[in-house]
Amino acid sequence: MYYLIKIGRLSGWLLLLLILVYLVTGYAMCDRYECKRIIGLENAQIVHREFDLLLLYAFVIHVIVSVYFAFRRWGWIKYRART
Repeated sequence: MYYLIKIGRLSGWLLLLLILVYLVTGYAMCDRYECKRIIGLENAQIVHREFDLLLLYAFVIHVIVSVYFAFRRWGWIKYRART
């Protein structure tokens, strides 16, 4: 249980970081909000294209762990008796 909590938190922070990078690179490619000053067009396209799978993996891991804990809180998944 301890490791699931740590995985959920780590995936949440990674997801937050990746979403911010994804937004900045997307705005840089569209030339909005002066995000081209932060990252150039070529680099923005590379980062935006290459980080999509990492973003998807972080999202799926975070959702699975969070849904598992929600089901346990709601009583849909019962606690196991220790033997």
